Amino acid sequence: KPNQKIYLFPVLHGDDVLFSLFEQMNGAYFPINPENLPSQIQYIKQNSAGFLKEHGINISQILLNHPDGGYGYRIVNEGRSVVYLTDNELNQPYKKANEFDGFVRFCADADVLIHDAQYLEKDMPHKHGWGHSLVSQACKLAEAANVKHLVLFHHDPDRTDSEIDFIQEDALLWFKKNKTGIQCTVAFEGLELKI
Repeated sequence: KPNQKIYLFPVLHGDDVLFSLFEQMNGAYFPINPENLPSQIQYIKQNSAGFLKEHGINISQILLNHPDGGYGYRIVNEGRSVVYLTDNELNQPYKKANEFDGFVRFCADADVLIHDAQYLEKDMPHKHGWGHSLVSQACKLAEAANVKHLVLFHHDPDRTDSEIDFIQEDALLWFKKNKTGIQCTVAFEGLELKI
């Protein structure tokens, strides 16, 4: 879109500054090169948190429990908050980046928590330590943190649509039984939430 401003935030990898999106737009993987975009591109290479704060967006991060590491994010804008924690194992057998209570504090009173919920109890113990949480663990985190809406995300790729529907029903029943008042949705393609 002409005159549209697009801000890009790099990934720092050692001494290299990586812009993964534009690295893929090289003509071989994507039909348009970055220089052919009609929009105004601005690279934010330093103090990205400060830049976002100046624009009314507060972002904080937390280390996730995953064998390869990773970060989760809390985004606050106009008094509303969304927490995004994917690839996070709440009960991992390896060294913890954060304890359960640390995640509770990070998620406290969020309007929306989008959390990894790849596994069910029947998947264990075979997949324990793979870096993903049980649906029941994500529900317990949402309850402990007093979030308003939990979105179960990062489904096991082998699950069928009907199995995902069952997970939704089971989670809703759990919240109803525990009288939490928390809304719960399983993520699906095209899902939009108004916050």
